[in-house]
Amino acid sequence: MTRSSLRMLIIFFSATALCAAAVLPLDARAQAFERNLNGVTLHSPSGPVQIVVCSERVIHVEASSTDEFPRPVVPVVIRPCGGASFTVSSSASTVFIKTNALRVEIDRATGSVRFLTSTGQPVLSEQPDGGRRILPVAVDGLHE
Repeated sequence: MTRSSLRMLIIFFSATALCAAAVLPLDARAQAFERNLNGVTLHSPSGPVQIVVCSERVIHVEASSTDEFPRPVVPVVIRPCGGASFTVSSSASTVFIKTNALRVEIDRATGSVRFLTSTGQPVLSEQPDGGRRILPVAVDGLHE
């Protein structure tokens, strides 16, 4: 390999590394999220967390240890959620959902969820270190 070829190869790998660094998240632990029609789904190490905006004051949270969200036998929310106005934004560490009455913050590293009033007063919060554990349960001999 000639000196010129080696120099071009080094430049190519340097440029490739810079491009790769530009598309990686700032925090390597930050998890990807998707905005849905009625909320957000965050893909965390322990499984997906889905936040559904039912109204400006009602937020439905689902978490699963698999890629699917099992449908409950007794629905928690009777009417389907939808039509509520909300915005979604994010930083390297947090996904934010805002309605006129509530703010929801989802930690991108752990999937933990916090609820705040529109003025930022805490309402309810999971443990910030990922305190949620999902364990299989047997109902009528079937594991879910």
